[in-house]
Amino acid sequence: MGRETAPCVVAVAGDPGGAEALAPVLERLLGDGRVRPALFPYREAIRLWEARGLRAAPLTGALSRDAARDLLAREQAKALVTGSSVNPDQLERVFIAAARDLGIPSLSILDFWTNYRRRWADPAGDLSDLPDIIAVMDDRARAEMVAEGFPAERIEVTGQPAFDRLPRLRAGFTRGRRDAVRKGLGLAPGEAFVLFASQPVSSLSGESAENPLFPGYTERSVIPAVIRALDRIGHAEGRKIACVLRPHPREKAGDLRRWKGEHIRVLVQEGGDRLETAMAADLVTGMTSVLLLEACYLGTPVVSIQPSPRLPDPLPSNRDGLSRAVYSEGEIEPVLQEMLCRRGVREEYRKRLRSASPGGDATARVVQLITGMLEGSGRGGGSWSGSR
Repeated sequence: MGRETAPCVVAVAGDPGGAEALAPVLERLLGDGRVRPALFPYREAIRLWEARGLRAAPLTGALSRDAARDLLAREQAKALVTGSSVNPDQLERVFIAAARDLGIPSLSILDFWTNYRRRWADPAGDLSDLPDIIAVMDDRARAEMVAEGFPAERIEVTGQPAFDRLPRLRAGFTRGRRDAVRKGLGLAPGEAFVLFASQPVSSLSGESAENPLFPGYTERSVIPAVIRALDRIGHAEGRKIACVLRPHPREKAGDLRRWKGEHIRVLVQEGGDRLETAMAADLVTGMTSVLLLEACYLGTPVVSIQPSPRLPDPLPSNRDGLSRAVYSEGEIEPVLQEMLCRRGVREEYRKRLRSASPGGDATARVVQLITGMLEGSGRGGGSWSGSR
């Protein structure tokens, strides 16, 4: 079957997490040749897919259900696959509704353990625009979604496709490459390297308890608290420390340059490979960024800082003991000091991480679900035609 006559699978993603999770699936489908993916990214997904060499037709601005339906019809789509997003446009939901109008089966990929209903609920809060299949990371995500009202029969546990490449990257990261990454950041020999994975919590969840989604902290409270702690550690230990702030794809690097240290250097990383940066670090810290979980799988000790939390901890590595969680501001300094300066403590976490693995080939499982939809052996057109 030639590419031109292969069935078309339309792909839509906007938020970084969904775009990253969907990218290896699209790459597998493109390499397979049995389907013709038509890629329609928007917002941050445009740049992320472009960086991976995925040829796409970007969507800009809001799109109506009618326009999405016309696009699907024009492409002669046989299936729709999407990421899942929390943004003002949420075009994934628009396309899912349009696909249902046309009887086209749909699948969405969940990329993280938060904001389940916000990804798919309509403005009234109802789950009216669900895809036929939601591919999720693990049983925990499935159970939490069912508890929030999602129909269990639509949820399939596949693993997270974006994590599939982590074991290979970890195995191929040499000491020479580590030194090159650190040199590229301007780090001096012997300088301790702490990577802070930032997130735009303040813009997504507000900065006060008046917002029910406020977790109890934001990047604007946690970053200066970490810098103050590292300042005191550097002074007390007589150590040179560099704290590298890495902005989230939704953040501007310039917004992070306001923070300075008294005894340590505070740098902001623009560009570069986040996974290589995490592997080159002595310690990775942050709040609940997916980069903390990725760093665990890559073998770097991790501290998740969530002072005075108002919501359940979403980071699975904290629950599994792969990363160390801090839930009070007073514990930030002693925990960072132990993890950074006490060799025995740090090595204990490195031992735990030696066998840490994200699991098998999640990409293959998602591709299998898509193939099943195309062959009519899976869910489609708003109903389930198979069995669990």
